[in-house]
Amino acid sequence: MEGMEEWLMVVIEALVAKVDGVDTIGKQLAQINLQLESQGKRLDMWINMLRIYYMNWLLLGRTFKQHIPSPVFSSLPTPLELDVVELEPTDILDHRMVKKGNSAIV
Repeated sequence: MEGMEEWLMVVIEALVAKVDGVDTIGKQLAQINLQLESQGKRLDMWINMLRIYYMNWLLLGRTFKQHIPSPVFSSLPTPLELDVVELEPTDILDHRMVKKGNSAIV
């Protein structure tokens, strides 16, 4: 009988250790749950901020659309002439030669 009682005590102590382990896991899960809830609240806050930003952006776009004239022309603009005519200088307007020093000879 004493052997049976000792064996039961060992089994009960092992079960108590396992229950304590389950309690520890439960506490850790509760902490993780709190962290996830706070992250969810922060995520909701950011989503609301983005929603407000998007609505303001749409409102600003609509406001500017009303005041910006549309690019409709009554007559088409003429294209620029980009032909290059070779020009030659006829007179030298200002001819200066500089020698050593700061003074210039005209």
